[in-house]
Amino acid sequence: MNRYTFLAVFGSLVVFALLSATGLAGPLLVNDYVGIGYEREPVSFDVALDPPRPLARIGLNEAPSQTEILEGTPDAVSKARIWTLITSGEPQQFRFTVADGPGPQAPSPFTRAEAEPVEGIAMAEVANGAVRVRVPVGSVDFDPPISALRVPGPVAAIGYGDGPWIGDGYLDTMVRIRSVRSEVREGPVFWEVVVTYQGEEDHQTYRAAVRLTPGKPYAALTEDFSFGGASRFVFSYGDWAADRFLTNRDGGMGDPAPVT
Repeated sequence: MNRYTFLAVFGSLVVFALLSATGLAGPLLVNDYVGIGYEREPVSFDVALDPPRPLARIGLNEAPSQTEILEGTPDAVSKARIWTLITSGEPQQFRFTVADGPGPQAPSPFTRAEAEPVEGIAMAEVANGAVRVRVPVGSVDFDPPISALRVPGPVAAIGYGDGPWIGDGYLDTMVRIRSVRSEVREGPVFWEVVVTYQGEEDHQTYRAAVRLTPGKPYAALTEDFSFGGASRFVFSYGDWAADRFLTNRDGGMGDPAPVT
């Protein structure tokens, strides 16, 4: 089962990727038709590469970028997703071309601090300027396997700005955990950790990707799991409650109102 959890506001941003037969995509177009005011908005292009090339030789000529492998290996990528960030305050078109190399570089916009390990699993607190997440970043084997309630979920806690940590993330399953593996991917466009929980049986796998993008007040969680039964990831907010609410009014949403 695959699940993607994401909160977003959609505007008039249209992305076109025009792919050439040689594998050098161009131009790659992003159109903002009304000047909606995007600030470091992530956009991506899927690019076929023939012949395949190393991951280190894939980027954009015009802006810092970050590349995901869709097909192939790090030494021979045949299909890639190239990400970059755009800022737009007026109607305009952005044009990008694929570089034969990493393209322009930029420092990471993310900060990371080590957190207290859980069951021997290294933990980190990662921030993007708007939100912080506490996530697993280490790998551990358990022999014998242990209860899933003893290992941290892919998002163990979340915080906004300099506020307190909120919530508790855990795996709600009868499957016992044999190992936890974490893989971190960091660049100028996103910070991501992919956490794989392996159950006692080879077919019992739960994989979650947690991604932050610069300045966005959310974390995107993509899940793929085969634990079976009613297994699920639970994020409990505990005694935390929102201080604003929205009501449906005349077929639309009203203004946020304080909770009283």
